[in-house]
Amino acid sequence: MAHRLVLRANTNSDGEIIALSNETEFWSPVRKAEAILEIETGMHTYFVIENNKRKNIVVTNDFNSKQLQVDSREELHSIINENKQGKA
Repeated sequence: MAHRLVLRANTNSDGEIIALSNETEFWSPVRKAEAILEIETGMHTYFVIENNKRKNIVVTNDFNSKQLQVDSREELHSIINENKQGKA
């Protein structure tokens, strides 16, 4: 399994992601359908760095089609844990 840093999301005229890319990497660009398959099968992970934190790109179902988006659950878990510690 490779962990692939994404620096750019290529989009179509409707703003839908059609490919993920990192011009410094041999695998780039990877088309949306291929990235979805690789994420779902666990072949590779794709991620971005925001505020010095890794955020995974995940597959979601949106209007009967699969989409790519950044997983924000990591932040939610962090907030929940901080809240629990503050109440203890």
